[in-house]
Order: sequence, then C-alpha cells, then structure tokens
Amino acid sequence: MVFNPQNLIKKEGSFIIEKEVCAVAHTCLDTTVIKEFWDGFTYASSKISFEKTNELVFEVGTAARVALDGNEYAINVEKGGFSVVGESKEALIRGVMTLLDRFVPIEIDGESRAELPCFSLAERP
Repeated sequence: MVFNPQNLIKKEGSFIIEKEVCAVAHTCLDTTVIKEFWDGFTYASSKISFEKTNELVFEVGTAARVALDGNEYAINVEKGGFSVVGESKEALIRGVMTLLDRFVPIEIDGESRAELPCFSLAERP
C-alpha cells in the first residue's frame, strides 16, 4: 500500500533518528506500549525518553508545528526534527502511529538506524 494521503506534502531531505531521543510529549504518550512501538519502528536502534507536557504534542528536535485547521492531527517532519499535534489524546496517538509508520531503515557507519523522510500532513481520517 502506497502512503499518499490527499493532504500529504513531500519535502526534500530526511531526519535521522538519534540513538537516544528525548521527546516533548503529552503525558498520554509516556507508556510502555509507545516506548515498545518506538523501539520496534526504529529497528531497535533508538531509545526514547519523555519530557512531559499537557499540550497535545509529540516533538523531537526543531520542526515547526503545523496548524490543525479543523483536522484531527497534523505532522511536520523537517531535517531538524518532527512535530505531531492532535486535537485530542486519541487523535494525537493516531498521528504518532502514522508518523512511526513512516520510519525507514538505514545503515550509518555499519550500524542500523532509522530515518524519516521530510513531509507534512494534516488530516481527519
């Protein structure tokens, strides 16, 4: 199945997932399940920790937030990081799962890593 939602904007470049990642994330994401998903989708090449917030976001690095504009969630991936914003906890989790599904395996200096192609997306599935 090809990932090509109507509101998808593909951009040049990619964001390389570091071995240790600290995400600014809503408290609903600081769970064992999300950490296990992260581990699986990054091909066990990255561990994640959370700086908790009450904002409905999941952010790593320096990517700008995309406005919801009536959508359920919005994702923005730039060379410096990514941002996921949701209108509710459930929407944020759907956005995070959509983001995780975009991870691509790569190899850097003989080590397995993961990267995210740069894109932005805002949708109401």
